[in-house]
Amino acid sequence: MGEELDEKESILIIDDDESTCRSLTLIFNKKGYEVETAGTGREAIEKAQGRFFNVALVDIKLPDMEGTALLPPLKEMHPEMAVIMITAYASVENAVRALTEGASAYITKPLNMDEVLAAVRGALDKQRLVEEKRRAEEALRELDRMKSEFISNVSHELRSPLHAIRGFTKLLLEGKVPYPEIQREFLSVIDKQSQRLGALIDGLFDLSRLESGRFQIQKQSLSIRDVIHKAVESFYSLASDKGIVISEDIPATLPETEADGERISQVMVNLLSNAIKFSNGGRSVIVKGGAKDGELVVQVTDHGIGIPKEAMPHLFERFYRAEDSMARGGAGLGLYISRQIIEAHGGHIWAESKAGKGTTVSFALPLNEIGSDSNE
Repeated sequence: MGEELDEKESILIIDDDESTCRSLTLIFNKKGYEVETAGTGREAIEKAQGRFFNVALVDIKLPDMEGTALLPPLKEMHPEMAVIMITAYASVENAVRALTEGASAYITKPLNMDEVLAAVRGALDKQRLVEEKRRAEEALRELDRMKSEFISNVSHELRSPLHAIRGFTKLLLEGKVPYPEIQREFLSVIDKQSQRLGALIDGLFDLSRLESGRFQIQKQSLSIRDVIHKAVESFYSLASDKGIVISEDIPATLPETEADGERISQVMVNLLSNAIKFSNGGRSVIVKGGAKDGELVVQVTDHGIGIPKEAMPHLFERFYRAEDSMARGGAGLGLYISRQIIEAHGGHIWAESKAGKGTTVSFALPLNEIGSDSNE
């Protein structure tokens, strides 16, 4: 992996001519570069061992060694460092040798400062491009890794309900469940697993639409309060099975807004599903709603395991699953799709969490004029 480039670009001047060092330092400082100097090759190596410099300007004749002899150790320590050779002894042989050893440019004395600055800018521009390419390749590798993990996760998530459905169906078809109450229990399991399977397939379809640009929002005047209430009701049974109390705190005067009811319901289902999944028995999940500063804000708060601090910046990324979530299943699509839905409405979504204390996921939607008027 390459080195992260410093925010403030730095230059190491390696020259035993103090006048040259002073002149270059003054000019580079005025241009905003950080500058250090070294009068010998040994001193230059010591400074390079202590930190990274974006550019090294190296005199080809140093008191203790040839300047070209510095190129291999400097490049070995910092492959990304650009090295520009400067010399009063201009010759084709010196230039070819320096460039062969890995120098970015070769400048002769007396120095033309415009030429020096142009060489430094050119070296830095090339360095930035190389760094951008490295980061892009690293991001692609990480995306490929996440895609592979995602495919593995989805395969597992698909197999689990399918195995359950096939197993219970086989028992029923073979007449091995004679008691009606047990039959109803088995059918209930089949129904729940079918819903789980359907939700996963819907998520995959949504991902496909997002990737192809076919994801659409159909807005109409909508009571978010009704959407929240229906979503909460749909989770009463699951919450009760886990010993979790789920409640809502939504004012009756909550204004309507322009939104896609089906999509906002999908967001609520994703958030409530996560809140219950990552809460242990005896805890509570609370849904709150309100209007503030021209926005309609909804919060889903659980008192579960929380989210590790290092996972927070990645929470709404495609395919991402925090370490704690891997043991509890999921394909890593719910929060990503939720973010896309909310942002498609012109809103925003965010999360706050403390490990071991719980998590609050909130989203805000812009209120339309009717909604804003009714709130006044």
